[in-house]
Amino acid sequence: MKLGFSETLLFNTIHIIANDVNGDTITGTSFLFEYNLDGKPIPCLVTNKHVVEFAVSGTLYFHTIKDDQPDYENHFRCDLDNFRGYWLFHPEDDVDLCIMFIAGIDLECQRNGIKLLNVFMDENSVISAENLDVIDAVDDIVMVGYPNGLWDEVHNLPIIRRGTTATHPNIDYENKKEFMIDAACFPGSSGSPVIYYKPGSTIRLKYDDMPRRGNIMALMGILYAGPMFNAEGAVVVEKIPTRKVGYSQTAIPLNLGFVIKASRLLEFKPLIAQIVAEQEKALLEGK
Repeated sequence: MKLGFSETLLFNTIHIIANDVNGDTITGTSFLFEYNLDGKPIPCLVTNKHVVEFAVSGTLYFHTIKDDQPDYENHFRCDLDNFRGYWLFHPEDDVDLCIMFIAGIDLECQRNGIKLLNVFMDENSVISAENLDVIDAVDDIVMVGYPNGLWDEVHNLPIIRRGTTATHPNIDYENKKEFMIDAACFPGSSGSPVIYYKPGSTIRLKYDDMPRRGNIMALMGILYAGPMFNAEGAVVVEKIPTRKVGYSQTAIPLNLGFVIKASRLLEFKPLIAQIVAEQEKALLEGK
């Protein structure tokens, strides 16, 4: 199966629809990311902590394959109780990221004759600090997700939006590993991957001896918050809401978003290594 360059973006995100203890609907975006642990692939989902922290149940919508092609007419709906319990939170409280191991879901699907279409980003997809140096202060990005819970439900496809960087991505905004983008950020966009996207372009990256020509795509970060203009006239930073219903708008979005730099995803690796080691030890001990 061969996918077009931009077509791969359609199959990297997984829609999250969950419910909290009050029965309110939570909607958000997650995306597929694969870690490499000593040569062993660790497939995961990535989203924001605030998307799942109050969820008591949740549903993930995976893409599927039929006859070695994307099956646009069918998808796999994975319903999970104790939804929050499946997610591993970033160890720093102020880093709004979490991951979920999904190898078990894929294995269960295989046992039932379901073939998932999972297009992963990986550690090589994360734009390096070295190459951030050659990106302009204002440069093109795309953001993939489910703004305001909007999606092509029939074909299980996300919405792809264009924007630009709003602060220099090579400079840590407010001394945090973050930058800002100029793009409309609505409920449901939380957890969206923000991608450096240059189709059919020429660019010189630091690690290249020659300019690179062709299609260039790299993971720059994960959307989590945006500045809002509130009723009192003050600009405040709020996490992108996740409630699909049951909330009233009391602030005006400024069409800007705060993005956690993708390099922070690599900070999960020590936790992943610890969990894998404990699982292997338990297997050896027959537990």
